[in-house]
Amino acid sequence: MDVIFCVFTVLVTQQSSYFYQQVNAQDAEFSGNGYIVHNESCYFFSNIQSNFRTSNLFCKNHGMHLVSIQSSNEQSFLVEKIMKRGIEDYWIGLSRFSWLDGSPLSYINFPEINKALDDDGRCFRLRAHRNNWHDAPCSLQYKFICEVEYDFSLLCLMGEFRHYVYDQSCYYFSTLIENFKTSKSRCENFGMHLVYIESEDEEQFLISKREDDTDYWIGMASVGWRDGSQINYKNFRDVQSTFDRGGLCFLLRHPDFDWHDMTCDSTHRYICEKVFDGQAHMISTSFKLAADDATLDDEAIISSYSVRSVLRCAKLCMGDKDCAYFTFIAHERACSIGRSLLAADVSHLEPRHGARTYSII
Repeated sequence: MDVIFCVFTVLVTQQSSYFYQQVNAQDAEFSGNGYIVHNESCYFFSNIQSNFRTSNLFCKNHGMHLVSIQSSNEQSFLVEKIMKRGIEDYWIGLSRFSWLDGSPLSYINFPEINKALDDDGRCFRLRAHRNNWHDAPCSLQYKFICEVEYDFSLLCLMGEFRHYVYDQSCYYFSTLIENFKTSKSRCENFGMHLVYIESEDEEQFLISKREDDTDYWIGMASVGWRDGSQINYKNFRDVQSTFDRGGLCFLLRHPDFDWHDMTCDSTHRYICEKVFDGQAHMISTSFKLAADDATLDDEAIISSYSVRSVLRCAKLCMGDKDCAYFTFIAHERACSIGRSLLAADVSHLEPRHGARTYSII
C-alpha cells in the first residue's frame, strides 16, 4: 500500500530518535515501513514492543494516535492484519474507557466486563487471538498500532504525492503495478474510484500528468463506466482490435493514449479519482501553499481553533473577512488564521515542524 497516503509528521527528538530508528529498520519489509491504508485511515503496526506511555508518545511524535476502534469492520480488519504477523497483543488508544484521540466510545469489544478489568482499566490491549480488548498493567511491553485519518483533500490541496486537481476532481497516479481487481480495491480503500474519463480535455490533462510512458487501468469495464454513468466521451483504438480480450477491463494505453481492453489479470499502474464536493473544490482553487514547516506568529494570528482537517481550517479562514493566511498543524489538529501580511515579510512566520501555512490566491 502506498505510504504517501498516510498524512503524518515525523518528529524525531533526542529522546525518541533511537526508538524511531529501531521501528523504521525492523518494519522495513512490511507494507511500506509498516503503514497500511484502510477506509480512509492510515495504520502503523509496530514491530517492537514498548510500554503504553512510550507507545502513545511514539504515535504522537509521528502525527498519529494510538488506534481508536470505531466499528466491528475496523476491529476485523485489525485482527486480520495482526494474525498475519503472529499471535500477539497490541496496545490500543483506550484508557479508562475513553479513546485518547477524543473519539466517542460508540463501539465496544470487551469480554465479560468483570474479566476485562484486571488492572483498573487504565491501559488496554487488543487480543487478536480472542478478538477482544482487555486491560493490562501500563508498564508491560506490547507492540502497538498507531492511526491517522487519511485526508485526501489535503494532498489534493497541496498538489503533492502524485495527487492533482482538475475541474472538480482529484486524481491519484499510482506507482504500484496491480491487476484490475486489486487496482479497483486500492482506489476504493482511498475513498476514490478508478478514473472515469468524460471529455477530451480531461484525458489530455491526465496524459500531461503521467510520470512516464506507461499504461494505466481506467474505470471502464464491459464497455461502460463502473458506476453506470453514461459514456459521453470515448477514445477506443479501433473496432477490430479494441475488444480482442473480451472488453472486460480497459487501459489508457501509450503511446497513443487511446483505450484498449486488456486481460484483467495483467498488471499495470492505475489512476484513481474522487469528485470534490462544492466546498472542497472551491477551497482547492482558492489557496496555495505559502510556507512549509512554518507557522504564523502571534502578531499575525487573528484566532485559533482545534480542527481535524485542513478543509475545516480553510473554511474558517474563508468565513473571516480579515483572513489572508491560515496555518494547519495536522498532528496537533491546530488551526490558526491570520491577517494580511506582506508577501516578502517573513518576520511573521516562525519555524514549526509539521506546520503548513497557506495563502489566499
